[in-house]
Amino acid sequence: MRKKWWLLLKIILEDHPLLGLVSVSLLLLLPQIISRNMIVGSDSIFHFNRFYDTAMQFKEGNFQYFSSMYGFQQSGRIVNALYSPYLAYLHGGLLLIAKTWFNYQLLSNFLLYVLSGFSMYALLKKLEVGTKIAFSIAVIYLSTLAVQYWITRQGFSSWGAALLPICLTPIISMTEKNDVKLDLGFYTALMFQTHFCQLSF
Repeated sequence: MRKKWWLLLKIILEDHPLLGLVSVSLLLLLPQIISRNMIVGSDSIFHFNRFYDTAMQFKEGNFQYFSSMYGFQQSGRIVNALYSPYLAYLHGGLLLIAKTWFNYQLLSNFLLYVLSGFSMYALLKKLEVGTKIAFSIAVIYLSTLAVQYWITRQGFSSWGAALLPICLTPIISMTEKNDVKLDLGFYTALMFQTHFCQLSF
């Protein structure tokens, strides 16, 4: 039996490392799936209000880019326009698909794990690191505070941390070939849109 598991692990590592990262992501969700409990951290009220607002905009067809017409007690606060608006709409869409806050949390946590793992794996492969080592480091990255901050406290900087490794790949090309390409600007804008957007105001 142990040999079968070892053979399966070997096949995943050598032939399907991305499938392995998806499996590890599901494994990390198991405690919450089994306990059926929400994790409500210090930033959850703020971000859940943002996402509820965008979810309701989708549902009602009443798009208000600047004012919060549904979240934040319908106060009209300007939040999403200054804090990663496109990702807020993405999470609002996830909330509509998930239908409950618990399902949304599982779905968003899973996407964060997968995105973090794939992003780190892509960076390491760009650096020509071997598949097994790249997979192992990507799995370790999933357990770091930078990624877990969203899982335990709903700190949005984890989404920036998930994208950071892949956003570094153009810099490697730039140093190797001494050539600046358009994708460097795209990845820089993506990082600002994800978590650093408010610094530009």
